[in-house]
Amino acid sequence: MEGILRQPDLAEIEHLFATSFNMDGQVVYFPVRHHSPVCALHLQRTINSFRPELILIEGPSDSAQLLPYIADGQSVPPFCIYYSYDDKEGKVSEEKEKYRAYYPFLSYSPELVAIREGARRNIPTRFIDLPYALRLINKIEEEPQTQFYYNENKEYEVNTYTAMIARKAGCRSFSEFWESRFELDAGKMKTHDFVRNVFHLGYFMRLATPGNEMSLKEDRQRETYMAAEIREAIPNHQKILVVAGAFHIAGLMDELQSDRKQSLKSGNPEHVASYLMPYTFKEADSKSGYAAGMPFPAFYQEVWEKMEKQKKDPFVSTVLEYIIKTARYARKTQIISLPDEINALNMARSLAILRGKQSAGVYELLDGVRSCFVKGDLNATSTFEVDFLYRLLSGMGAGKIAANDCIPPVVREFRSLCSLHRLKTSTIERQEVTLDIIKNPAHYRKSRFLHQMEFLETGFATLQSGPDYVNQKNKNLVREQWICRYGTGVETRLIDLSVYGATLSQVCNSLIEKNFKDS
Repeated sequence: MEGILRQPDLAEIEHLFATSFNMDGQVVYFPVRHHSPVCALHLQRTINSFRPELILIEGPSDSAQLLPYIADGQSVPPFCIYYSYDDKEGKVSEEKEKYRAYYPFLSYSPELVAIREGARRNIPTRFIDLPYALRLINKIEEEPQTQFYYNENKEYEVNTYTAMIARKAGCRSFSEFWESRFELDAGKMKTHDFVRNVFHLGYFMRLATPGNEMSLKEDRQRETYMAAEIREAIPNHQKILVVAGAFHIAGLMDELQSDRKQSLKSGNPEHVASYLMPYTFKEADSKSGYAAGMPFPAFYQEVWEKMEKQKKDPFVSTVLEYIIKTARYARKTQIISLPDEINALNMARSLAILRGKQSAGVYELLDGVRSCFVKGDLNATSTFEVDFLYRLLSGMGAGKIAANDCIPPVVREFRSLCSLHRLKTSTIERQEVTLDIIKNPAHYRKSRFLHQMEFLETGFATLQSGPDYVNQKNKNLVREQWICRYGTGVETRLIDLSVYGATLSQVCNSLIEKNFKDS
């Protein structure tokens, strides 16, 4: 590890950064951490000052048809590109499975900001990364997974370099280090200095990754593909902005200077599908297993909205809002006084000063609430206040997508029926539904829809109790009790089933016929 920071290397690294972020050059590289508000803020400033003719973005290059809908203001994040590849020819494995991946966008994702800034300024934008199907077909060594995130970069949390700097900074995780050194008050920093810091972080992370590690081999495969896309764009554009993960920038620059030719096994485009679909804050949270994400996305959404409005001290005001919300909830079962709230805010501020941070952030918020709201021993007391705060920070909301022709008809029918029956798809909160199917025709139609969703195993609806006329059970009951909960997996399942029909009824009938034949 000591060899990473040898003095003779620093001048060379500094020259590499100066070359990558030269505003007078033809190609400017902007290194990002995915879903970082401050990266998105400085990217806006870079686009404004550099004024590129073309913006190239790390993303699936065969999903260009979705870019107009991503840029559409009626598409409200979080949403994602749902990408699938049906390995009917067995090019990935002998099992001939169907593979899936998600490429999420939040309001403050630098990639989304690049797309929407490009649309607003009439600057063409383009995805340049290796398509998901080709990544699977040309997978190196390890067996491909049936489902994973398209831009799942695990380097931040598991890299030896990031672990070392987080530990030396006295932080409990790299996410806390990132917030303290990059997010807090970084909007006041000059863009050149901020980008320099992110570039150096990505460079040393890469340097600390063993060259024989499989993940690095796959990164190089992707970088060779992206470099070819950049090389193709250079003759036709004088000012090109490349937006990619900080880990990839040095690799892209190296590949662009080489003359290496890439030979990839191809797949059948007819077996590839990509759609834009709603996503949820909870699924975008790194604590839910999304390695490229940041924890507490709803918290950073609030911070981002304040940044956009150029509010003073966006982090401190957001911390205060969450303290007030948590206190309001905790008062339902115990006494939380106004001095408790003031003490929690003061504790968060004092901890920030003690830890050498520019401002109180989400980690100081959590510690302040634990200290001032939890009465008694943390280990001996139910910390429902902290549990509630965690749910708030992660977020319960879901996004929505602008109407487009790329959505399968069965998904459009599901959304319209949810609207008709007043079932929420804007949140992942549990919804309890009671239906009087005997006396109320509207309830009968709603019941039919929920039974269809349960039969199709979408996870949207679960029958708790009610009459079962098929098995001749509980016929004395006149009401049905349902639990409904929306999640990204609901529409994922419907998209997968869309090959069986254009409506829910058609899909159900087709599956029933298939089940009879199979039995």
